[in-house]
Amino acid sequence: LVFKQCPPGPVLSLWRRRRWKCMADEGEKALVRSSTLGTSAPQQLWNGTLVPPRFWGISRRQVETLYNAAKQDSRWSDSDDVRTFVRKFVHPTIQGSGHGVALHLNERSPREANLMVSHSWSENVREFFEDFLG
Repeated sequence: LVFKQCPPGPVLSLWRRRRWKCMADEGEKALVRSSTLGTSAPQQLWNGTLVPPRFWGISRRQVETLYNAAKQDSRWSDSDDVRTFVRKFVHPTIQGSGHGVALHLNERSPREANLMVSHSWSENVREFFEDFLG
């Protein structure tokens, strides 16, 4: 496996370098699994590193910031479902990036997910955010 370049910036701690290598190695393995087993394909970062689903995390604070910013936008509607929210706010932000919102927000340091939150595309987006953040 090819070790991908770590993000630029200050010298990374040994722990962070090991974590980055672990993530990159898992991403390479996930690519093979996705093509043979039909599992989720890894997303790709700016430097070519393949990031497996386990590192598609987003913090509660980031979710709250996304919600608050959307509510201030003229396109926001309390009656929208999650599908409409994604079409109005998420797709324009991540379009062409090759990855989802979690990696868009955390591309220099992908976050390991420690909780899975499920939702319905048809549920009310305001209720989803308030239930999640409540």
